[in-house]
Amino acid sequence: MLRTAQRLFAAQGLDVSLDEIARRAGVGPGTVHRHFPTKQALYLAVAIDQLRHLVAEGRRSPAPTIRLPCSHCWRG
Repeated sequence: MLRTAQRLFAAQGLDVSLDEIARRAGVGPGTVHRHFPTKQALYLAVAIDQLRHLVAEGRRSPAPTIRLPCSHCWRG
């Protein structure tokens, strides 16, 4: 349901209805409304889910090597 909501929010913004999200997710409207009483609650859940995925991906990735210019290359 969160993936469907994320795709619809990305495509249609907050104009998409909870009923449309339910229909596209293949669940009844009551299911969506029971878990997310408002569109804002669902939007927040989608945002938190996306942040969790980004954090997990960042933890799996090696830390980048940052190369700074040597001190004699600085012109100040």
